[in-house]
Parts: sequence; C-alpha cells; structure tokens
Amino acid sequence: MNSIRGLFNISLTRNGDEIRLHEYNRGIEEQIPVSVRDKFIRKLFNTISVIEEDANFSNSQITSLGNLQRIGGNAYFRNSQVTDLGNLKRIGGDAYFTSSQVTDLGNLQSIEGDAYFRNSQVTDLGNLKRIGRDAYF
Repeated sequence: MNSIRGLFNISLTRNGDEIRLHEYNRGIEEQIPVSVRDKFIRKLFNTISVIEEDANFSNSQITSLGNLQRIGGNAYFRNSQVTDLGNLKRIGGDAYFTSSQVTDLGNLQSIEGDAYFRNSQVTDLGNLKRIGRDAYF
C-alpha cells in the first residue's frame, strides 16, 4: 500500500471487506507512463467496492467497473470506454450516460440525483428501481 500512496497519492482504507478510495491526485497520475497507469487502474477496480465522492470515467481506458458497488457522488461516463457497470448498485448523485458506451444498466438499482440518457446508447435499464430527481431521455 505504501508504494501505491507514494506513486499515485491515493489513500485506501479497509473496512471489513470494503476498500474505499479517498483521494486521487490527477497531477501525479499524469506523470506515470500510460501502460503502467492503465494496468494499475484495472487492478484497482478489481478490488475497490466504494468510491465515496465523484467518479469521472471520461476519456479513461476502464471498460468494466468490476466489483465497484457504490459511487457516493456523481458518475460521469461521457466519452468513456466503460461498457459494463459490473456490480454497481448505487450512484449517490447525478449519472451522465450521454455519449457513453453503456447500453445496459445491469445491477444498478438507484441513481439518487438526475439521470442523463439523452444521446446515449442505453437501451436497457436493467435493475434500476429509483431515480431520485429528474430523468432526461
């Protein structure tokens, strides 16, 4: 874990089986070679289950959210490579699917804020049961 903190300035805490991402320093991340960064991020998403704040997947190489179950804030999928929401069940803020590759919301059950589907590829709402505010289709 110390090498992760030093290299990426990421703080991870373990709470039972839960691993939470607390801090991510984009300035340091951009100094890491793309191949190393992408490999690390894929491994990270196989173990992380909660992002406490916003998650911006725009222009990332991530294709699956794997074991991620909850995003505490907004989720940005615009111009991302994400096609599979994996085990994601809850987005605590707004969800932006406009110009994304996502077609099926799969296991996602709740979007607590606004949901933006205009100009998206989403054709199946999967297990979605709740949108807490407005939905734009």
